[in-house]
Formats: sequence, C-alpha cells, structure tokens
Amino acid sequence: MKQVLLIDDCPMYRMLMRYLFSSYLYYVKCYPSVEKLPATIDLTSYDLIVSDYNLPGLSGYQFLKLVRDAFPDSKLVLLTGNRKVRNLHADIDEIANRVAFKPLGKNGLDKLLKQIFHSNSQLVSNNENT
Repeated sequence: MKQVLLIDDCPMYRMLMRYLFSSYLYYVKCYPSVEKLPATIDLTSYDLIVSDYNLPGLSGYQFLKLVRDAFPDSKLVLLTGNRKVRNLHADIDEIANRVAFKPLGKNGLDKLLKQIFHSNSQLVSNNENT
C-alpha cells in the first residue's frame, strides 16, 4: 500500500483527497499546515508528498523546496488554484515532480498518479471537476 502525506489547510479538500486516494488503496496522512507536522515525522516513509501552495506559515512551495533539498528522490506534488504559479517561481519544475491545479477530481488524480509514478516533471493541467 502506497503512503501519501497531504498538507492542505482546507478541511473539506483534505477529506475529499483522502477519499479519492483511498479509492486507489493509498494510505493518506493529512495535516492542515507544515507547522502541524510532528517533529519526528519520517518524510522518507511516504511514497508521495502532496502540498497545497498557499498554506498558513511556511508555504507549500517553501516546504517542498526543503524536502527536495533534503530528499532529492522524493515524489512531490504542488497543488494550487493559482494558474500563474509558474510566473512566481521559475524553479518550480526542479522542486515538484508535478504541479496540479485545484480542484483535482477523480479523473485528474488518476492522470496525476499515472504521470507521477512513470515520469519526471511536467505541469498537470486539470479542468475536470469529477
């Protein structure tokens, strides 16, 4: 069973993503912010780390950058509702394996998981609401 770490400050979105990931038999551990992660968390125990871009405190971008620096082989996804995120961070493809746009429904997650576990970096554009 693959393990996913999900960080998103929206409780409803965390619940939705937990449900969607569980349909793939993935175990999902959710947190509302980076600051709420346990100090003893072992980030290498996760097959995939997914973080919202806009979080209270340390941003998802900053968090994933720290994870990439410490664990270069990690599978990382940055979720965002901001379609201009590439304009804000030129190095985003070096940090996240994928950038996915919210809302990420079942079809979008299916596409994302196939891409994340079968290739390197590329923007995933998601317009599905399912």
